[in-house]
Amino acid sequence: MTRQIIWLWGLAFAPGISGVLAGAAEVLNESFEAPMVSGRVVTTPTGWKRVYALQNYSAVWNEDTSGATTPHGAQVGAAWTMGGFQSTNVTEVVQPGATYTLTFNVGNCDTDTGNARTDSQYTADILAGETVLASVSGLTNTDDLSQSNLTSVVIGAGHPNLGQTLGVRLRMTGGHWKGLTLFDNVRLTAVESDEWKRSLFYGK
Repeated sequence: MTRQIIWLWGLAFAPGISGVLAGAAEVLNESFEAPMVSGRVVTTPTGWKRVYALQNYSAVWNEDTSGATTPHGAQVGAAWTMGGFQSTNVTEVVQPGATYTLTFNVGNCDTDTGNARTDSQYTADILAGETVLASVSGLTNTDDLSQSNLTSVVIGAGHPNLGQTLGVRLRMTGGHWKGLTLFDNVRLTAVESDEWKRSLFYGK
């Protein structure tokens, strides 16, 4: 009985997003709608910074004249070859007992033809500070952002990055330099893991 009471208290008051991690919490939900642009504009999306080589060529694209289309708002983040974006507006920190999951839609578009290429490669990371907690890479061959991917990580009680600020990094990692990799509908969520619940219940 004592363990059960402790377990229930832990679920209700365990540290997490806004102090509570029971259930699912949204850490980041991004569709690159700010700043609002027309066509293809080399700029930094609100709440992000541009990173890696040739970072000044990563951009925000509006589907009005860019050649790309998206079902998630009107704009996308467009990462130039070997460049991309890293979030700067997340304040939540890595918590014990959390499972963090990053999901996103991805595509690409050739700046000359306005069509998708077949060689656009990307990598998406969940970060703790500058440390990669989880990563996924893939190849995209469509310009309508219909492709998606995800990666996740379970944080244990002794994880070395506890307390560090969470983040997301999105990069174009291969393919022709004219075919920018497009990202949209970027979501980072936190859920209290079943393993953590069992450890609280059984005391181990």
